Formats: sequence, C-alpha cells, structure tokens
Amino acid sequence: MFVIDVSHASVTSGMLTTVCTTLRETLDALPGEERTLVGILTFDRWVPLVGAPASERACVRVGTRVGV
Repeated sequence: MFVIDVSHASVTSGMLTTVCTTLRETLDALPGEERTLVGILTFDRWVPLVGAPASERACVRVGTRVGV
C-alpha cells in the first residue's frame, strides 16, 4: 500500500513528482509477478477512494469527512 500526499505543497515542492517517478521505476521490480496487488491511496484535504478491478473501469469516490 502506497499513501501519497497530493496537496499543493507536495506538488510545488517537487515531492509528488519524485514519488511518482520512483513508483514508476519500482513497480515492475516488486516480487510476486502477476499475483502482486498494489494499493495507492492519495490525500489532500479529502481522501478519494478509487476502485479499479482488472476487468472493469475505475470508479472514484471521495471521502470528505475523514477523522483526524
């Protein structure tokens, strides 16, 4: 599971670009071949929930009331 900050500060500091570049370079090297499952959770002020089964289109749900 990867949890990624996609806030404005993350974008302007270059952190988001670095994270995306590193993920892109690393995903193919994960063990387990086609059995490997990967989860990516992004957040800013809200947590968008994206379901993307291999056989269907992705769907997005936004959780606006997340307890801190």
